[in-house]
Amino acid sequence: VVGLCVAVPLLASALVLEPSPASVADARRWVERFLQSAGVPEPCIDDAVLIVSELASNAIRHGTGDVVCHAVLLDHGRCCISVLDGGTGQPQIVQRSVEDVGGLGLVIVEQLAVQWGIAEFQGGKAVFAVVPTAAAAPDPQ
Repeated sequence: VVGLCVAVPLLASALVLEPSPASVADARRWVERFLQSAGVPEPCIDDAVLIVSELASNAIRHGTGDVVCHAVLLDHGRCCISVLDGGTGQPQIVQRSVEDVGGLGLVIVEQLAVQWGIAEFQGGKAVFAVVPTAAAAPDPQ
């Protein structure tokens, strides 16, 4: 999975989830603990937790088989979060109206991540997102 994000890996963790909606909470707790143990600031952790929640939810809802989450701390203050499943469908950002409930997961990922994408492999796919692990500097205004 590190190959999805071209950088030097510094620290990594993985979690296998059962394909059940209740497992999404496990993914959130796992990525939160991983990033806390690495000293990542809370605002960055919050973004990563939301991203892994959206990606794991999509994988469980639309994929097949077990879901595998990876988090890799990279050089240059970034973390690559990826979620793998056995499904072959391509996740897509769907235009939604403000009245719609749900279906905004990838919109959220696109807004929070500095990069995101999909990598297909034999037997499934990985959806990944790269997030900053350093808090942004305050605006000098």
